[in-house]
Amino acid sequence: TAARALTTFEKVLEGHSFFRISKSHIINTNHIVTFHKDKNQILLQGNILLDVARRRRVEFLKTL
Repeated sequence: TAARALTTFEKVLEGHSFFRISKSHIINTNHIVTFHKDKNQILLQGNILLDVARRRRVEFLKTL
């Protein structure tokens, strides 16, 4: 648990393999197992399923 805004972490992790997929989640792109384009969801290692924000989808696909 952190008491800082995600923008703070986003700046610190810039240049590394992290991407902000939504208002609430920053992920390590090295841990992506699959991306379900039809559902706009990512499956991460450990069977974690997260939604990608519609507004961030295009930018996310460019980073892959």
